[in-house]
Amino acid sequence: MIHFKHILLTALLVGAATPAIRPCTSCISTRNTPILWKHRDTGAPHNFLANHPATDSTYEYIALHNQGDTLGLEAWIGMNRAGLAIMNTASYNLAPDTATLKDREGIIMTLALQHCATVSDFARLLDSLPRPLGVQANFGVIDATGEAAYFETSGHHATRFDVDPQTTMVRTNYSHSGSSSGRLGVAREKVARLYLDNRTDLTPRYLTDTLSSCFYDISTSTDILAGSDTIVPDKGDYIPRYISTASIAIEAISSPDGDGSHYVMWTRLGYPPTSETYAVTFDSIPDALLPDRAGITPAELKADKAKAAIYHRGKSGKYRLIDTSRLKKPTQH
Repeated sequence: MIHFKHILLTALLVGAATPAIRPCTSCISTRNTPILWKHRDTGAPHNFLANHPATDSTYEYIALHNQGDTLGLEAWIGMNRAGLAIMNTASYNLAPDTATLKDREGIIMTLALQHCATVSDFARLLDSLPRPLGVQANFGVIDATGEAAYFETSGHHATRFDVDPQTTMVRTNYSHSGSSSGRLGVAREKVARLYLDNRTDLTPRYLTDTLSSCFYDISTSTDILAGSDTIVPDKGDYIPRYISTASIAIEAISSPDGDGSHYVMWTRLGYPPTSETYAVTFDSIPDALLPDRAGITPAELKADKAKAAIYHRGKSGKYRLIDTSRLKKPTQH
């Protein structure tokens, strides 16, 4: 039996410090093949992929880490050989933000990738860990058995939402089981649902290439890339944000072995609207997604250089301005 409490307490002592700004947009889809998607927004400017070989007590897994996390202590989305894939979005309405222990989501996801094979295993992991957990998050999980669920998780409690077959569930930065106040990311959730709810042919690259580059304004029902205005204020309600650093969709392709060996992690690193999508498998991580000596990937360097020409400060400084002439319309997949 894995002693999760001992593992977590050890991880807490050496855990990396993570910037607190971490709004994200996500979905789990069970249409066609199961897909787990995370459009990552974070105060950490750079991230990279790493493969972690199996040990006597852990599964092999691939995960996204922040620049500098060379030990791989915190995973922000990932998949393992046993067939589990997991990600998170921060939640701001589950409890008052007064906890002394916080920002441990990446540590818990690392434990899950190392030790869990199914969604039910992850549920047992959450139940077994000491309280408080140090998290305020929506964890999204899929596995090779076909289970899929979100776990809206505070320091002391987790509410499970199973994703039914042939459906899509969206989460941004609030929990549906939480308070009606403190709900952040409502506009982004509405945009994602508008584009996903009635889509039957959903593919991973529709999420990484199209939705992660979608500048639809839900308050005016307009796509700013289709409008006549070139300079548009960014109020933070579009799915792509100034602090967006990755878009990853993990596709659970059926495996004859019933494990995760046939999973594909469709990955955009750096600012998603200006980045490129790469296919990642357990056999291969493209060089563009691996960090250089400074901990920055070639994919990010290229994407962020293009991003620098898009955002500008207005005279008032209240909002950043988006130069839509510098943006390409999203690719349809």
